[in-house]
Amino acid sequence: MFEIWDFFGNVIHEYDGDSLVGANLQFVDLRNADLRGANLRNANLRHANLTNACLVSAILRDACLCEADLREANLFGTYLRYADLSGADLRGANLCKADFRNANLRRTNMSMAKLAGADLRGATIDAEVVGIDIETLFAALGVNYEKGES
Repeated sequence: MFEIWDFFGNVIHEYDGDSLVGANLQFVDLRNADLRGANLRNANLRHANLTNACLVSAILRDACLCEADLREANLFGTYLRYADLSGADLRGANLCKADFRNANLRRTNMSMAKLAGADLRGATIDAEVVGIDIETLFAALGVNYEKGES
């Protein structure tokens, strides 16, 4: 049995298994969860509520976070290579130094998200990604961007 705790020391979810690798946490309410450094590789977090969760330095490689609610979540330094975040709500999230290489970010809402030092190289980004200013996006993609004079 694996227990997921919140910031207040309360068990908010029990998972039948000894690891979260490949865990099915679809539609699970994980608001305020403390998942710092957790290995959630290949986990299914589709439609999960991770509002205000702490995922600092967590491993979410190949994880499904489609339509997940990650508002105000802390994903500082989180490893999200090849993760599917299509339709995820990342409003106000801390995405600094997160590794999104080759991740699917179609239709994500990143309004007010902090992206300093995030790596988006190879990520799939479409015109429906909301809330990223062009300078921040280019920096995260490793593209030199200079504003032209108007």
